[in-house]
Amino acid sequence: EQAGRGIIVSLVRESDLTKEPDLLRDFAIYGDRAMGIQELDEQSHTVRFILSFDQPSIRQALDRWERLTLYSTSFREFIDRLQT
Repeated sequence: EQAGRGIIVSLVRESDLTKEPDLLRDFAIYGDRAMGIQELDEQSHTVRFILSFDQPSIRQALDRWERLTLYSTSFREFIDRLQT
């Protein structure tokens, strides 16, 4: 699917998330089937990756994603601003 439709890349400045610390996580959403959260140590090494298949966890991840998009800028828009 990614090969056919492409991948959309967006950027978020960490400093923009100071009031939303729960958005500073590495997480994944696998459609409506699962979500995952990567936990890191102080050196940013993966300690564990937790998969959850329950609907409340998936809804929470979708909500987190929607909130994160409020702070994001598309990579294309970012590049366009650099070129002007």
